[in-house]
Amino acid sequence: MHPITLLQDLATILVFAAAATLLCHALKQPVVLGYLLAGLLIGPHTPPWPLIADEHTIESFAEIGLVMLMFGLGLHFSIGKLLKVGRIAVVVALIEVVVMVMLGYLLGRAFGWSVMDAVFLGAILSMSSTTIIIKALQDLKMTHRPFAQIIFGTLIVEDIIAIAMLALISTASAAGGSEAVDVGAVMLKLGELALFMVLTTVAGLLLMPRLFAFVSRFGSNEMLLITALGVCFAISLLAYQLEYSIALGAFLAGVLVAESPAGPKVEAVVEPVRDMFSAVFFVAIGMMIEPATLVEYWMPVTLITLLVVVGKVGTCALGAFIGGAPAVRALRSGMGMAQIGEFSFIIAQHGTAAGVASGFLYPVTVAVSAVTTFLTPYLIKSSDAFSKLLSRFLPTRLKLPLRYYQRWLESFGDVADDERAMIRRILRRMTLYILLDLVLIIAILAFSGLAARRFDAELEALLPHLSWALPIAALVLCLPIIIHAIGKQRALAMALADVGVGPNRPFGRALMRHLLFALMLLPTVAIVLGFTMAMVGSWPGLVLLLVLLAVAGVLWQRLASLYTRAQLDITATLAERPAEPGHH
Repeated sequence: MHPITLLQDLATILVFAAAATLLCHALKQPVVLGYLLAGLLIGPHTPPWPLIADEHTIESFAEIGLVMLMFGLGLHFSIGKLLKVGRIAVVVALIEVVVMVMLGYLLGRAFGWSVMDAVFLGAILSMSSTTIIIKALQDLKMTHRPFAQIIFGTLIVEDIIAIAMLALISTASAAGGSEAVDVGAVMLKLGELALFMVLTTVAGLLLMPRLFAFVSRFGSNEMLLITALGVCFAISLLAYQLEYSIALGAFLAGVLVAESPAGPKVEAVVEPVRDMFSAVFFVAIGMMIEPATLVEYWMPVTLITLLVVVGKVGTCALGAFIGGAPAVRALRSGMGMAQIGEFSFIIAQHGTAAGVASGFLYPVTVAVSAVTTFLTPYLIKSSDAFSKLLSRFLPTRLKLPLRYYQRWLESFGDVADDERAMIRRILRRMTLYILLDLVLIIAILAFSGLAARRFDAELEALLPHLSWALPIAALVLCLPIIIHAIGKQRALAMALADVGVGPNRPFGRALMRHLLFALMLLPTVAIVLGFTMAMVGSWPGLVLLLVLLAVAGVLWQRLASLYTRAQLDITATLAERPAEPGHH
């Protein structure tokens, strides 16, 4: 390629990116939106003629932009920040990611997409954009508000989950990349990945503080910048050579450099370089948008956008409230998380590049991100008014459980130490039983799912047109365990309600019991519903689940006593000791 062609392409990208930043600043919109629009305008899919001569070179620049973007996120993140994240942020992130993955998967299957496309859609929708949210909060001067602190903590936990997702995606792609991925190969690659991350982290924590302390002595920003970039690209290259994502390597490099004493200084000197290449990255993403594809998929784009806004606001607000935030603050934090961004782009890019996901998924992701990015500042600005409006029109029957739950959380601070210790022992024992039941359910369903995929042809020959036989058998086998888990969840909810509300307020205690029981029931329902729909399809799975619920309702007591009897027999067997020699 002629050097002038490279210069021309780079000049075109940066001129349009600069114009986009000016336009976004004037319209008070996130610059990411402008970069995507600039890419669309100069891309090969927009008439009358493409303005970029060599797309492959731009793709290479975009790869560098991805490395710099992830390195910058790693520098902003730190192990110390992770340790300071409160329980609210952890609860919000876990609920949001799990529920959005499920909702995205179900929506993808409802569109008639393949299993892998639906799985990727779920992963794409589960991640919010750190870059867009932080910029929007800074522009609105809301970074010090209490709800913003919940958002920042949630984003830190989300970053960790996103990196784990990227690692899993690149591992699965390297191990197979089809809908029938070799689970053994994936597990082996995950083991190798864990070893790589542990060794790199240990070596980095030992070497980076010494290296950057030595470089800092010279007082040269240039030396600091070049050393940091060298570390960044070296670890990214190492990750690539080991068949992992360069994004993972760059993020890991940023985290390790951030742990050195020079971390804040490195972040400051790297920022201009990161901003330039990040602009190229987002412009390159915009260049991949095909207007014809967006026209063809306008309905999925609309419905996915609606799911992102409603789903993320709902799950994040619910998670923050469960974690202990007041209802109004929880809703405000939820309205600040309702978008997808850089991690979603990277997940979609990995899927399409590896041939695991269909090509249309990428432009659909970019379109949804563009719309939700545009909506983000308005959602954050209107969160106060919306929360007040919702509080005014919320029915009393819903307000009461919310108030009792809030008082219940506060009441634990008034319990005496010895009483609190006794309560903790009882609750821990009941929780352990529930977790064991859930592990058993997951193990049985996972085994039947693997067996159904492994022996698909044999089952079809043995039971033609009855491919549901194994999933049905697994669910029937799980019924006693499910009923036992639900019984324990109800008992735990009653115990928690009694402790928190007290015996003198029967109405409040009943409301709290029902609310807690509904929350505890969610994981069981999610596991069973997800398995059923994955194995037998959405509508057949739902019908099958309703039939099994009817059977469980009729045989509830018998199934519960059957599982309890089996549990007691196992406990008695384990408790037996061989007689000592002197006793007969």
